[in-house]
Amino acid sequence: MHKRVILRHIRKNQLQRMILPIILLVICILLFLDLPFRDQLFPVKLESKADFKEAFAAGATYAQIKSDTLYYSGYDFVRGKRVEGHYYYSLSDGRCRFYLLKADADGPESILEPAVLKGKLIYKQDLYTQLVTSMSQSLDWTYQGLASISEPYFFSTVDYTTSKMIVLYAVLATGFAAACLGFLHAFLLLGFPQLTMAILRLRRYGKSSNILADVEKEMKEGCIAQTNTLYLTPHYCTVLENIRTLILPLDSLIWVYRHTILHKFLRFRFKPSYHLIFVLKNGKTYECMRFTKEETETVMTAIAGRYPDVLIGFSDQNKADAKKLMAKSHRKKY
Repeated sequence: MHKRVILRHIRKNQLQRMILPIILLVICILLFLDLPFRDQLFPVKLESKADFKEAFAAGATYAQIKSDTLYYSGYDFVRGKRVEGHYYYSLSDGRCRFYLLKADADGPESILEPAVLKGKLIYKQDLYTQLVTSMSQSLDWTYQGLASISEPYFFSTVDYTTSKMIVLYAVLATGFAAACLGFLHAFLLLGFPQLTMAILRLRRYGKSSNILADVEKEMKEGCIAQTNTLYLTPHYCTVLENIRTLILPLDSLIWVYRHTILHKFLRFRFKPSYHLIFVLKNGKTYECMRFTKEETETVMTAIAGRYPDVLIGFSDQNKADAKKLMAKSHRKKY
């Protein structure tokens, strides 16, 4: 063992924990760049008499415009069985412009005074043809006559922000915030591993820096029992897992037992896995995973040899005795 192996392991864990937030951040950023979030947040400002065709060709998909007086066309936009919008038109400078406005609970008004609107410029030739055909008949006009002063472009407030887009933006914003917090938290602990819970918990037993130095010293001098992730020294049990670091003073233990998990899928049986459960005097329980049966026996035997007061193995009697010892420890504390 080399010096400060625990702090290096904690830093390695934090580097691993940065991977998922970084991936999530990249995904969120790419989606934000691909979605029209910026265009919707900062729409292009158009003059009231702006030509929709020219604005659309210039890339002004999402826009803000002060409309002229709008007249209800008598036609509605229906999605499924629900009326979601009403078609209006304006007549100015010999041009007819079409607007698709969100449906009002009180129904459409025949005339709308000029107002500032935010919407999306859309091109729909088929819809335009149907609308112009119907309107020309209602106005006792010809299709060619109405089409000669209009274009198949609509200023739609219905398509500006849909409920699905709002939900998507909320999910992306939540994911982005969670990824930033996760990355910053891991980055902070990467620079200051002493702030991890594994080190802060040691304050219950004394000065954490002194205890950490003792653990490192004992690990360097040699372990009385060792697995791939667990290092048992004369006074400490140290677990260095891929996602966790755990340091337990052995004199804080009251009960250690093995938990066997049998794995079965349909008719197939798989190799059982063995976990070690450590119960402390303060009632805290820690589960350490991925041991062989022989490794668990070696660890429990080594602890029993040096700390005969620690309960070893699972039984109803040990469970009852552990509760009594925890209650006794609690009374001494208070």
